[in-house]
Amino acid sequence: MKRKPDRQKLIIAIMAGIMALFIFGVISLFIMVRFNNTNPVKRDARVYDKKYAFISNDTDDAFVRDVYNVAKEKASEHDAYLEFMGDHLSGDYDSHALMEIAIASRYDAIFVEADDSREMTSLINEAEAEGIPVITYMNDDSKSNRQSYVGSNFYVLGMQYGRELRKIKKDDTVNVLVLVKETLPESSKNSFSSSLMSEISDERTQGNEYDIDFYQLDTSQSFNVEEAVREIVLYKEGDVDVVLCLDEITTTNFYRALVDYNKVGKFEVIGYYNSETIVQGVERGVLKAAVSVDATEMGESCINAIEEYFESGYVSDYFSVGVEIIK
Repeated sequence: MKRKPDRQKLIIAIMAGIMALFIFGVISLFIMVRFNNTNPVKRDARVYDKKYAFISNDTDDAFVRDVYNVAKEKASEHDAYLEFMGDHLSGDYDSHALMEIAIASRYDAIFVEADDSREMTSLINEAEAEGIPVITYMNDDSKSNRQSYVGSNFYVLGMQYGRELRKIKKDDTVNVLVLVKETLPESSKNSFSSSLMSEISDERTQGNEYDIDFYQLDTSQSFNVEEAVREIVLYKEGDVDVVLCLDEITTTNFYRALVDYNKVGKFEVIGYYNSETIVQGVERGVLKAAVSVDATEMGESCINAIEEYFESGYVSDYFSVGVEIIK
């Protein structure tokens, strides 16, 4: 007569099988990642020789998306596929986590909107040590070992905003609120502030005085921006005369809030970028003006920078992107 298998041994056997399957899955994933980075990558029914990672702090920013779309098209001309990191991942990943994924996945190059954190500097340096060149765009990290920075000069941006601000006259002090991303590096903020203050100095404004205050926004989630803008529109009337928005998401949200809460004319707003919505806001007089950075030039310059590096082994430290005023 056959004995029934011991229950404890059966449980151990099942657990061992599960563990073996788990280990097999991890090994398979590792092999797939390595395989993808030692072989041509296939995307959109086309095989590419290289793949680049594009990382942003704000995936909903229309300006960032325009930069990416231009860069993606330009990259394809050089037989490279540019991937917007995070688009096909479940859950929310910040730029630091996406940098870690890009490094582990051995992308051929990384384009990243840097911030002012030590962690970002460390990640850029780690990528460089692994042989992965990094190009920063929009926000720089000059302390890191990145190959190049593509973006507008924040001193020039401050000058442009200052020139538009000088056109706003009041009998008493003009109270100005500057809305900036919390990820904006301190050096960029200081450069912007310096040129802004220079432009609105007494010698240029003929005695008109300005009280400037900076307000940092978490732009990683649209909801956070909406809430912050709503608070300003509903409860800062009378305390704030002029609002300077330094990114597309904040500008768009401020324009919509002024209309939704019937506050048009209560604030003078100088926005950022030339999206269809923002241009419409300027044309309707809801926004006084907008400072626009050329997304096409930025996208193309990103790819030009990395191709220059691959071809010659070195690259220009800084690619300047043009600025214009929409009014």
